[in-house]
Amino acid sequence: MSETEYGSAATIFILTNEVHPSLLYINRQVERLTGSSVQEWMTDPHLWFRSMHPGDRGRIDELWNAAIE
Repeated sequence: MSETEYGSAATIFILTNEVHPSLLYINRQVERLTGSSVQEWMTDPHLWFRSMHPGDRGRIDELWNAAIE
């Protein structure tokens, strides 16, 4: 997968839209931007959710559940 296929340098990661998502793409700059390494992102399927602002989690959870229905 290349950045031209799945996103630009602004794209941090891409997940499948499933109940238990899989990581399709991870930008090498993720550690600089989030503080978590590429390896951490690849091995922790819930890191994306825990990485967001706690005030956004409820809304994102609702949107995610609607997208996977």
